[in-house]
Amino acid sequence: MFRIITAATAVCLAAALAGADEKFTYDRKITHVRIDSDTKKEIGRKENVEAKADGDPAKDAELIWHIRASTFETAPVIGDLFLDDKGQAWSILRRLKSPDGDRYVFACKKLAQPPVPPRE
Repeated sequence: MFRIITAATAVCLAAALAGADEKFTYDRKITHVRIDSDTKKEIGRKENVEAKADGDPAKDAELIWHIRASTFETAPVIGDLFLDDKGQAWSILRRLKSPDGDRYVFACKKLAQPPVPPRE
């Protein structure tokens, strides 16, 4: 099962980067939550990040998120979370940078419940 998910993720990322010439409308606001890999606790947060999702966040369990590279001083890493504007949590499985370097492409999996609470 894991091989199927990994292969599907790789195909989606390759397809996402193949369309790197496209212009994206960053129509979602998400929050990047930095997670300490050892303690699994939140160590940082960046709110109101403009993002574009390939797919439907309300229905899909895995999505490709596109975010401008200039948004981050330090790029999100595998294991970090994105909290979308609907309260869903997305764990980063893969991270690639577009060929022109202007955006990051993240393959993410929806979590059943956010491990960190959203801030009010």
